[in-house]
Amino acid sequence: MSKSSQLRNKAQTFLKKGKISDAVEAYKKLLQVESRNPNLYNELGDIYLRAEDRMQAVASFEKAVDHYEKVALYNNAVAVCKKILRVVPNRLESIYKLGELKAKQKFTGEASNLFIRYFEMITADEADVRPEMVLPKVEAVLELVPEDDELHARSAELLTQVGLKIASAEIFARLIVRSAGSGDADKTDQYRGKLDLLRESLSADEQVRIDEILAECIESDDSSGADGE
Repeated sequence: MSKSSQLRNKAQTFLKKGKISDAVEAYKKLLQVESRNPNLYNELGDIYLRAEDRMQAVASFEKAVDHYEKVALYNNAVAVCKKILRVVPNRLESIYKLGELKAKQKFTGEASNLFIRYFEMITADEADVRPEMVLPKVEAVLELVPEDDELHARSAELLTQVGLKIASAEIFARLIVRSAGSGDADKTDQYRGKLDLLRESLSADEQVRIDEILAECIESDDSSGADGE
């Protein structure tokens, strides 16, 4: 019998006898042998839950999610993410990670809803929002779900809220060009109105920069159209 099997059997024996702390120690030794096995982190998380140690349970579940994701076992990673959110329903990191996983599974509607929920939560307490942390997350979200205009608009509003108005303007400019290109006049007017409203709160130099961004987006779109012809 392999060392892994011996340790697993020992851990299961401890569990049957109700010796939770001994089972945890056995799993820790097992993970030294199979440190990349996501199932073991998941099982250890369950054991921590039996011990009513939610903090350690969540830490183990998160490691399971990471390892499942690395080997593209997205269904397993999603299941463990949902398990985390049953333990800690408003855990920001897990909501964002679940959005990432859903995007990788091409469930863009679910991904967008999760990302919007994440955005709403991080801006609920404006005192704790740091722009330098928000921008990389927004950029990653827009790359994961590139075609969802509503998500992009909500992202721009979030950037405005945390003071990143030029970055917000760039998103609205792209949305204006994209909606105009698809012939959606209502959306074009909606995004242009948001951009104009944003412009009112900026300095003269910043307003010039917004005009430059819009012109660059239009030029880029024109070039793409010409290339496709």
